[in-house]
Amino acid sequence: MTFYKKISEVLKSKVLEKEDLDENFKDIVQRVLLRLNEVEHIEASASFDCLRETMQIYLHQNPKEGKGANWIVRNFEQIDGDVLRKNHNEQEKVYHFACLSDQDMSITHRDEFPWPLNIEFFEIAQAPVDWKYQVYVTSRMEYKNFRRYALVYGLAFSKGRIKLSYIKNENNNERELYYLLKILGAKVRQYELDYVEGYKKNGNYINIDRPVYEEFSQYDLMKYRLCSYRFLLESVIEGRSVYKDEFLMKLYVNIVLEHRARRYFTGKSYVKNVVYGYLVDEMESLSKDFPFMNQLNFIDTVSSASDYIEKHAVNNGKFTKLQNKEYDYMIKRENFLYVPVGKRASEHDKEIFKNATQLEVEDSLTDKNLSKEKYYRTLNTLCEKCTEKDICLEVFKIKKK
Repeated sequence: MTFYKKISEVLKSKVLEKEDLDENFKDIVQRVLLRLNEVEHIEASASFDCLRETMQIYLHQNPKEGKGANWIVRNFEQIDGDVLRKNHNEQEKVYHFACLSDQDMSITHRDEFPWPLNIEFFEIAQAPVDWKYQVYVTSRMEYKNFRRYALVYGLAFSKGRIKLSYIKNENNNERELYYLLKILGAKVRQYELDYVEGYKKNGNYINIDRPVYEEFSQYDLMKYRLCSYRFLLESVIEGRSVYKDEFLMKLYVNIVLEHRARRYFTGKSYVKNVVYGYLVDEMESLSKDFPFMNQLNFIDTVSSASDYIEKHAVNNGKFTKLQNKEYDYMIKRENFLYVPVGKRASEHDKEIFKNATQLEVEDSLTDKNLSKEKYYRTLNTLCEKCTEKDICLEVFKIKKK
């Protein structure tokens, strides 16, 4: 513990104060300091092995946590690593090798370079002036061989299912399947949708024996005030907040763990070891429903929940007795992951998250009003914690400081 505190003091006094410190490096140092704030929870002896093990945990970095997307397509340059990193415990994946036309896999000199550049430009105008041009030209000329290697590598080592495809008609030109696949006897069939009339809205299977819009709560009304598009996806279509992003799920688990402890210990004396043991037991049960949680996530979540409870739920050695306003705030946190309160809340925030009676909800969210609603996206401070951010993409408009 003393060792980590010394590291923290050095970083604050001798590193962060430097005026010429690069912004990226400064960001790394600040994240290291955040990790070091958890030093009080290290339960290790003074041996070198324990020190080394805790350093791996407490200095582990997640530079851009929460910024990932689940729909990014990997290209040929990434397929070798993707095949090797496959986790056999996860849901079965299908590796799709696209663009396998003969033109794509057997690129000629004419198609090697982006228009208006061509091979003569580099051979005559640039060579042998700069070695960088020579590297570029050689790389471009060899790229077709790399793509062939990547295809063979992926087919040889992938443990999952494989799908191969090519675009037959492109830019008014008809293309052919890669000749090596044709030699191997690959049978070509036209692409079909997984279900009939996939591009059409087919409502034959829908039986509506209730109003289209169910009865909403005041928390649905808050979503509606915040962003009507989010309200449409969460409250109308999915019926609740469904966290899909791993980073948001971690936040959600953290909040659920904190709230379980607050409900269980409300009004009781605060004994740190007892509370910590309860958090560990509850985290064990929650981990079964969140299989992505590894040991590092487990430790982080328990430590964070313990810190939150000590700072916000304990007064004079006892847990504060929960009142209606505390229960209301906990429900808001579970629905939005973050709710600005006190000085952090602007007048606009207060208007969004103000409570409403059921009658007020029914007057605002009527079938008539919702049928006329255009459901526009609204950029707001909670976009980064929205369950639909990977669909909406408004979050990318937020300017980073």
